Amino acid sequence: VGDQVAQETLCTYKDAKEQAMEEFDRDYLLKTLSLSQGSLQQALKISGMHKKNFYTKIKELGLSMKDFSAVPNRR
Repeated sequence: VGDQVAQETLCTYKDAKEQAMEEFDRDYLLKTLSLSQGSLQQALKISGMHKKNFYTKIKELGLSMKDFSAVPNRR
């Protein structure tokens, strides 16, 4: 019974690792996009990632550079 309960409440190592990596990727890229204010060059410099890999990751996570671009104050 104890083994059965443990299996029901804990996912596999592979699934747990995938979930942790996705959470890390999301958090890291959100911070990078926020710091760079949507500037691709700044985001690439901060992250050290190649452009293609960066775009692939933000697309996989459903993020958009436009959501982080600096919007000038309009008065």
